[in-house]
Formats: sequence, C-alpha cells, structure tokens
Amino acid sequence: AHTKTHLLLQAHFCRAMLPCPDYGTDTKTVLDQAIRICQAMLDIAAHHGWLLTALNITNLVQMVIQGRWIHDSSLLTLPNIEQPHLYIFRKWNQGKRKGNHTGPIECLPELIAACEGKENIFTSIVGNELQSTQILQIGRA
Repeated sequence: AHTKTHLLLQAHFCRAMLPCPDYGTDTKTVLDQAIRICQAMLDIAAHHGWLLTALNITNLVQMVIQGRWIHDSSLLTLPNIEQPHLYIFRKWNQGKRKGNHTGPIECLPELIAACEGKENIFTSIVGNELQSTQILQIGRA
C-alpha cells in the first residue's frame, strides 16, 4: 500500500498518464488523504515550533495541490503551459528593457512584472505558440 501510494504521488507530481482508470480513482483518494495528513503534521510542527519542518510540509502541500514538483518552474502552474513552452518565456525580451522587467522570464513574478497587467503584452510573449482560447484560459487563472 505504501509503495503504491508513493508511486501514485510521483505520477501526480510528474503529471504522468496512469495505465488504468482505477489508478485515477486511487490517486484522488491518496491526494485527499495526503492533504489531511499534511495538515495534521503542520499543526504538530507549528505547536512544537519546528519551522523548517513546517516549511517542508507546506512545500509538500503545495506540490500535492498543484500537481508539480517544488523545483518545477512556477510558470508550469498556468493552464496549458507545459515544459516545452518554457522556452517561449526564456527567449522573450532578449535583455531589452520593457516595463518593469529586464531579461528572460523564469517565474510567475517575472511574468507579472513583464506584462504589467496588460493582456496584449502577454499575447506578444506567447506569440503563435498558444491558441487564443488557451490564452484566455491563462488570463482567467
């Protein structure tokens, strides 16, 4: 049971396809339980003043909720953005000054600074790489 849970969590963080529909149901159960267990662990860590432990548990909860490894780019939390799309953000700007950001975009705060809340700037960044419906979904996120 522990090995299966571990593998299902790994698959969730990697967004891997599961070989059968039953594993999808099992993953949902594991994720629901994982959040509750992590919340209990966080309560205990906070009660004892274990800051590093509390921060690590918080990172784990974030990974479970977002379905991403903690070291993955925060840009991957946007709808329709996957690993192959990251080059779009890295190549943008090429060191030229635009708005509040200089250089390639590596994370969400840099994207927010570069776009200055303007959808047309974001559209110019993603160019022809995404469909207009995908861009709209990102704008709503």
